[in-house]
Amino acid sequence: MNIDRIFWQTFSEQHTRTHDSFPISETLTSPPEEEPQPVNRRHYYLGSPYEGQYLTRREAECLLLMLRGYTNQEAAHTLTLSSRTVEYYLKNIRNKLDCYSKIHLLCQIQKTNFLDLIDFDIPPL
Repeated sequence: MNIDRIFWQTFSEQHTRTHDSFPISETLTSPPEEEPQPVNRRHYYLGSPYEGQYLTRREAECLLLMLRGYTNQEAAHTLTLSSRTVEYYLKNIRNKLDCYSKIHLLCQIQKTNFLDLIDFDIPPL
């Protein structure tokens, strides 16, 4: 008999065992339960009357700062963005909600559940 064949035959016999020799409860243990991690959302869906419309996280941050009374420059400083980027995000929000000004946007956002969706906090200046 070939020595390689003998080796592989004994090797396969030694390493091919049934689960009868090992208790299942010891081999299959469930991992410990972890505490739920905070959700880091990428989109904030506005709901009625804007079904299907959503804001990105950066848009939501800019809008929240605008609702708090921050100017574009203050919001840009807080979010470490340029003021033009903040203006761009606010323009995107106005386009999504069919608003023609910031005042109209403030009136329209009160009709949504936007403030209930916020799961982050922005530190003050």
